[in-house]
Amino acid sequence: MPLKSLKIKILILLVLLITVVILLIFRQKENNYDYGDNISKSVKTKEEIKISLSNELDSVMFSFGIQKEWIKNTSAQNPSGWFSKEISLPNDVYAGAVVSDLIKHILQYSLIIESKEDFNPNHLVPVNLFAEIKDAGGKSEFIIANLDFIYNENLKRDAGKVCIILNDFENFEREKAEEIINNQKNLSFVMPNSFDLIDIQAIMINSECDYINCFEIGEANNYQADFRNQKDNMVNRSNNKKRMYKICNDYDKEKYLILLNPLKLNETQTEIINDLSKCRGNIFVDTVLIKIDLRNEGNIDESDFEKLIKEKTNYGLMKKAILLGINGGDYSALMNCISRMEKSGYKFYSFKEFVKRQMIE
Repeated sequence: MPLKSLKIKILILLVLLITVVILLIFRQKENNYDYGDNISKSVKTKEEIKISLSNELDSVMFSFGIQKEWIKNTSAQNPSGWFSKEISLPNDVYAGAVVSDLIKHILQYSLIIESKEDFNPNHLVPVNLFAEIKDAGGKSEFIIANLDFIYNENLKRDAGKVCIILNDFENFEREKAEEIINNQKNLSFVMPNSFDLIDIQAIMINSECDYINCFEIGEANNYQADFRNQKDNMVNRSNNKKRMYKICNDYDKEKYLILLNPLKLNETQTEIINDLSKCRGNIFVDTVLIKIDLRNEGNIDESDFEKLIKEKTNYGLMKKAILLGINGGDYSALMNCISRMEKSGYKFYSFKEFVKRQMIE
């Protein structure tokens, strides 16, 4: 073999060997990644942590809708232990999710959690989980706290059911509106009636999202309204008939239809419902709605949304849906609010599912 060729092969082998070593080093670093690297370390002393940690963990658990009465402080299970807790859980709380949030919280203190679950072959039944909090800051680990999560099927979180129907899509950028409509399963939408928003109408139809049709009844001379007061007005009565004929022929009869009647023109409303009922069902009046318009408000954060939703729906116990008008820029805050409320036990449903559940209950 020529010397030049041998040198080339040796060089190639060295390059391959170096590459393998580098890959192994990176793999080792990945496996030993310290999840606390990106966590701001607390400046508390060990004694201060010992005093505050129990209450801090309770606060984390409260965010899951776990009630104070469900958390019992028990005798420390280890000589070195600071405290032990037995936490009773309703079946709709996943203990692993609670422990995950506890892990994130205690990383600032250089503490770790190890946990194990009871064995249960029935995957439909939640299993108890037992966790140990360890101090890994010294030369050897030692257990400082025990957390036992025990399921109790008789417990139920104090959280209700909420339905939000997003309205007024003329305030949304088209790309943002499309993103929202295509990615939402627990919200409903009002299909806009304006011809200028025909692209939004097409997105709603093609995405198979849960949309509803809303039509407003206005005064006799209100030409912006979908229907006009027809009492003692034959022209309006005729125009309303034409509008109803179009709805019966051009709109999906399976979708829910809500008549908005802010002026309480009840005689006209009754006649419209009677006529529409001849061609379709799923007709509601606006008494099923709580109307909230935030389009002219300033920036709204998730705490504002949460307070508003809880107050307006009596903490999810009121059997009404929220017809909500917001600006596109507030959508992210709304979704953060919904995620936080879902975590604490609230259920968010589309209008179709909301109505179905109200009928069952």
